[in-house]
Amino acid sequence: MKNTSAPWSAAVFPESGTFIDGITTKFAVRLQSKGETPTNWNGFITETQNPQTKLVTFKGFDQNTGSFSFTPIGGKKYQLTVEDEKGIKQTVNLPEVASSGINLQVQSQSEAVNFVFKGKNINPNAKYKILGTINNQMVYKANVSQISDKVYTIPTSQLVNGILNLTVFDES
Repeated sequence: MKNTSAPWSAAVFPESGTFIDGITTKFAVRLQSKGETPTNWNGFITETQNPQTKLVTFKGFDQNTGSFSFTPIGGKKYQLTVEDEKGIKQTVNLPEVASSGINLQVQSQSEAVNFVFKGKNINPNAKYKILGTINNQMVYKANVSQISDKVYTIPTSQLVNGILNLTVFDES
């Protein structure tokens, strides 16, 4: 028997693990419960100081996940509110907005996985290495000598089935 009355919780995860001033960031939202998670749910982003004004709205993909993109402003705090079809709400704080850092934006398509490497207030001469792994096996390697809006492409024909993890290393 399905437990539809068990409470659920929401968690939010920024793509690349960073939330940087002025850089659009894609977030994944995941619902969890000891019972059933809601079939229909939606969410919205607000400033903590102005919770009545919705900055971004989205609908969940399914009972478990949803996604949205958002460009933060430094010095402001943001929160995610998730609401199910019964009107039950949960609010989760987004990470603090960083004034500097690097951000990897990934887009998966049938022919290729594309990514853009962005940064703010970092050493312009720094060099980076990007490694792609699937099932702990290296499937991609690239050296990046300058952060720009250049699109890097990994043909899917070079990949095996599984989840591609991209990791960025600096020269240190």
